[in-house]
Amino acid sequence: MISHTVCILLCFIPAILIVSLSLPLFGNFNVYGVEFFSEDESPFDISYDEWISQFWNWWISIPTGQDIPPPDGCLINRSDSMVMLMETADIQSANNVCQISSTDGILIPLWAGWADTATPHDPNKELSEITREEANLGVIRSNVVLDGVPVAKLDISLSLNGGEVDYNIRSLDNVTEIYTSDFDLTIPPDTHKPKQVPGDWVAGSHGWWVFMKPPLPSGEHTLQYDVRVEQPGAAAMPWFSQITYHLNVE
Repeated sequence: MISHTVCILLCFIPAILIVSLSLPLFGNFNVYGVEFFSEDESPFDISYDEWISQFWNWWISIPTGQDIPPPDGCLINRSDSMVMLMETADIQSANNVCQISSTDGILIPLWAGWADTATPHDPNKELSEITREEANLGVIRSNVVLDGVPVAKLDISLSLNGGEVDYNIRSLDNVTEIYTSDFDLTIPPDTHKPKQVPGDWVAGSHGWWVFMKPPLPSGEHTLQYDVRVEQPGAAAMPWFSQITYHLNVE
């Protein structure tokens, strides 16, 4: 039997250790003190709508055959102090070796999509809402790991019941869900993304993103993110993607 006095000592110390070990995992920081932009901020004084517009116009512009980096290659986009990383929806595995600056923010697309005016849609719904209902239903899980430490986590499920979205959030740690307003999207004829209509369109996006603040300390770091998606329907196959960036931060 543990006395009250001894229990205070023996039970309190493990509690401190548990709290101390759990602190680096989530919140808005990690073991390096790196923080994450929250949903009420404007990273580098640019709105989230504009960042997402820039991302999709970059990603859709990549030609067929160039959407997967060669060995020791690097596929990123630098724009206004932000480094944009690869999308997870089309690529199951990729390994990048890149140099970035410690002053760069990092935009990580966990799971996102868009709807555009190339395809007729319900005129009573926003394009971002249509994206959510047509592309982002199901069970979606994602993790972001920096140098072996989990720093962001997504675990949600969305389904349509009687025309209404049933949305269950189990984890949304350091992850920002974004519904954009409409933006201009240019789809080139040689885009790597399949089933696209080339041209200049209006688009709206919905999805889940991680916006990492600078600075990431100088040196070598490994940033890895994955996504597992189970979409509704008996014929739908689960999707898994894992992308790794070996970053040399200057």
